[in-house]
Amino acid sequence: MGERNSATDVFLIGFEYDAATKITFPWITNESFLRSENDCEIHRFHVGNASEQKKLLNQLDSTVSRKKRSVEIFCGHGSDKSLLGPPRSSTDKHHNFYDVQMISNLPSSLFAFCCYSGGLFGLTYSLYQNKVFLGFVEKVFLPIEVTKELKGIFQQIAEDIVKVGEITVDHEDKLQILFSSLMGKVKDGVIKCRVPDLVLYYLNKYKASLKRL
Repeated sequence: MGERNSATDVFLIGFEYDAATKITFPWITNESFLRSENDCEIHRFHVGNASEQKKLLNQLDSTVSRKKRSVEIFCGHGSDKSLLGPPRSSTDKHHNFYDVQMISNLPSSLFAFCCYSGGLFGLTYSLYQNKVFLGFVEKVFLPIEVTKELKGIFQQIAEDIVKVGEITVDHEDKLQILFSSLMGKVKDGVIKCRVPDLVLYYLNKYKASLKRL
């Protein structure tokens, strides 16, 4: 999809705190898929507390001062206003870990594999010059029967974004192709599912709500 970019800060953001994130957390922490790691500076955010949130903001500002390009990869829960992290009180389900107020004016790309974040958050992110967002504008579900395949899709696209150093239209197109291919395997019975039509409905939501902004 493109040439390798060696001057890239990579922010890997994801947390484990409920049933869904127990499945998706290893997708981003098992970095064997990032074969280009030696060409990049990797910043990991997997705790989600206030200290780590401040660290993210400071490192994004540091990237600006060094005039480096950044790639941000998130996997987990999202809302239309933020990328979500673990709760900080017993009454919360989530906490806003990376919200619209933290979006900085720097050249960067963000791949968010989570619900809704292509709403206000993604639109705000992409308003800045040389910033590109790739994610979902609606709620998406995690069909258990195809989590292995979805993990492969996520890691394949994330790796190439890191390799190229930015999100391009090719990444959106490739995601659509991979989702369609997975739907074909479910429809043809290559991948066995208890309720194939329900899995196909969920996967179609991935296709329909995916946006590059």
